[in-house]
Amino acid sequence: MSSNEHDLKLLGFRDKWNGIRKIIYIVILILGLDMTTSVYEYYRDIYQPKIDRLEEQVRILNEQNQMYIAHEQEYKDTIKKIAQNIRRTDSYLNIGGAVDADNTENYAKILAGESDFDVYLQDAQNYFDERTQYLNQLPSIWPVFQSEYNRITSPFGDRLDPLTGTVQWHGGIDIASSWRAKIIATADGYVQDHWIFHPEFGRMVIINHGNGFTTVYAHMAKVYVHEGEKIKRGQVIGLMGNSGSASVGAHLHYEIRKDGKALDPVNFLRRAKEEEKTKVAEN
Repeated sequence: MSSNEHDLKLLGFRDKWNGIRKIIYIVILILGLDMTTSVYEYYRDIYQPKIDRLEEQVRILNEQNQMYIAHEQEYKDTIKKIAQNIRRTDSYLNIGGAVDADNTENYAKILAGESDFDVYLQDAQNYFDERTQYLNQLPSIWPVFQSEYNRITSPFGDRLDPLTGTVQWHGGIDIASSWRAKIIATADGYVQDHWIFHPEFGRMVIINHGNGFTTVYAHMAKVYVHEGEKIKRGQVIGLMGNSGSASVGAHLHYEIRKDGKALDPVNFLRRAKEEEKTKVAEN
């Protein structure tokens, strides 16, 4: 065999081998792709439900986040209004010292809005429950029904005494109205004392409201309550009259005391709402 023929056979063998090698590569590639697809599908069937659940949770969290952002200002406005109401309530109660600074400071987080909203609302609810009790025990409505006839005829403090004509200390106010007008309790409490005939004040009732508050109702024509009886705000306790030596006409002598010290009732009555004057319990 000549050298040229040998070279030609060698080239032909190489060409065939290259062709066979390409076919082998293609087969391996096809088999590899098929195996990869099978493995992918196997693990997809296992993990896809988990992936779907995670995607759903992410979607829900995004919606909740958007909702929170949308209502964040509303929450802040609500907290601001609650804080304003708390300050207004304490300001009202402090006219007679019903609450003190130390008590108010217990609600510093509420006023500052520092706690979580749900916790904030619960703290605020506790606050208003406590303050509602204070308000019910705070003398803050007119003690005489038939408000269209009511008028203060003698103020609190130094005044010209109508009997002696001299300047005397007056520990309450005198309210004139129609004869036998209904006298009502100005806050919850119980009857601490009552007199059928007090030498100076005639038929008189003293109600203890707790928190150091007492109220005095004097010169009545009739008394409907007795010592130790529980009293509700607006309850009729008697009728206006002219009993006692210190009276010169039909009127109610009304006092508010805190820890035994007389306070000006006008400071309390000024804040009383008009509709509160008509809250009278049925006898």
